[in-house]
Amino acid sequence: MKKRIIGTLAIAIILVLVFMIVNRGEKGTFEELILDNYKEESYHRVSMTKYPTDENDFIDKRSEKPEDVERLLGIFKDLEIKEVEHSSILDKYYIRLANNNTYESLRIAVLDEKNIYVDVNIIEKIEEDNSTRYASGGKNKNYEATNGEIDIELIEEVFNEMETIEYN
Repeated sequence: MKKRIIGTLAIAIILVLVFMIVNRGEKGTFEELILDNYKEESYHRVSMTKYPTDENDFIDKRSEKPEDVERLLGIFKDLEIKEVEHSSILDKYYIRLANNNTYESLRIAVLDEKNIYVDVNIIEKIEEDNSTRYASGGKNKNYEATNGEIDIELIEEVFNEMETIEYN
């Protein structure tokens, strides 16, 4: 009888721990968790880096076309995501959206069809004693898509239409 109670209690504790681990972290759409918490309302340019899978070289491209910025944001906007602890060191794409006026940026590393790393860089203007200074801050987190996959094909399509950055 005592063993049965201890066994049942152990199973209940394990189930509670598993439930807590699975449901840990923020959950919501990309727009709710990232875009709504970011004070920039517009981005003026996008740069992307594509990391190949079979060699050490990478390709950088950029665009200042509003439609490219909107197409990329549209890929992520309604994506349901949850915060996760793990991350990969290998990116497929690194996307940087920037505002020309504030120099703030939103960086998204697409790790695979389900996982992204998001880094928000916020620059705060501080005026005091007849001087102005700027402070940089932000947050970065790993997220996993919970309602589908990230549209890698559309990211590739936008990437292919962008201008290549030539390094001398």
